[in-house]
Amino acid sequence: GTNETYYIPKGTYNISNTIQADSNNNILMDNQTILKATENMDNLLIYNQTRPNGIAVNNFIKGGIFDGDYKVKNGVQLGNYANLLMENVQI
Repeated sequence: GTNETYYIPKGTYNISNTIQADSNNNILMDNQTILKATENMDNLLIYNQTRPNGIAVNNFIKGGIFDGDYKVKNGVQLGNYANLLMENVQI
């Protein structure tokens, strides 16, 4: 299937629960977009958790800042990938 791209504009977004994106999602953020944890959690983002037995291909996360604010154990947890591009991302 085709991948959908979700754009998150510039700003600070308070995140109280783990963000879960599946293998059909790309994430595009302004370089000044901040996803800031406000609660304790294991991961700020889990990517491709819905296909643990499959391999996602040709996805991307571009831009943005994942700010765990000392509340998150892992900034980003990735599933099985081939050709995942992470560009201008701060974790």
